Order: sequence, then C-alpha cells, then structure tokens
Amino acid sequence: MVTKSEEGIFRKMSVGDRVRWLMEVREIKQTELALKIGIGQAAISNIVTDSSRKPSAPTLIALSAELRCNPQWVLDGEGDPFRWAPITEQSQVDLLNLYRGMSEESRRVLMSVAKNLAPK
Repeated sequence: MVTKSEEGIFRKMSVGDRVRWLMEVREIKQTELALKIGIGQAAISNIVTDSSRKPSAPTLIALSAELRCNPQWVLDGEGDPFRWAPITEQSQVDLLNLYRGMSEESRRVLMSVAKNLAPK
C-alpha cells in the first residue's frame, strides 16, 4: 500500500524515474528487461533517461507485465504501483474465469490453498 506522501513523490517523478525505480525494486537490468519484452536495450535506456516522450502502448503493456506493475502508475505516478498486473498467459485467463464462476466459499478455499502453496 502506498501512502499519500509516497504517492506525492511518485507523481513528481518522470516516467523514466518510475521505470528506473521499478527496475531497482524488481532487480532487473536494462539489457535483461529489453530482452524479456522484445525491444532493444537502447529503447529501455531512452525510457529511463526520458530521452523518449513516453513508451508506446505496446511497450508500456510489456514493461508493466514484466515489472508486474500498473501501467497507469508508470505514466502518472498515481495510486499503488503494484495494485494491478496484466493477465498475459492463457493459464491465467483460464484460472480467472474459473475463479469468477465459483461461489464465495469456494473462492475462500482456493485463496487459502493458493496462499499455502505460494513461495514464502
């Protein structure tokens, strides 16, 4: 959860600053991120140094997916950067659709099991 004070700091940061911060949090280098999202390292460098205006929509979505963050937060710094993450794999879509069809009790059971299976 992001405090109002942190949100104010994030809003004052540039897009490049926010991407750089996310890369530090996720411990990922520019070359690794570029490779994972299918763009050149120079493009990542342009984003983090604010040499480019803003990332294109496809690049923003790919960055957000890889950095597991909210793409709107990358653009404007408002809200919680980690409160949103895109669903990028078919297995995730399938799981979400199954979850949506469950009763509340089944959802609670599934969440309990998932929390116990998740890495600590």
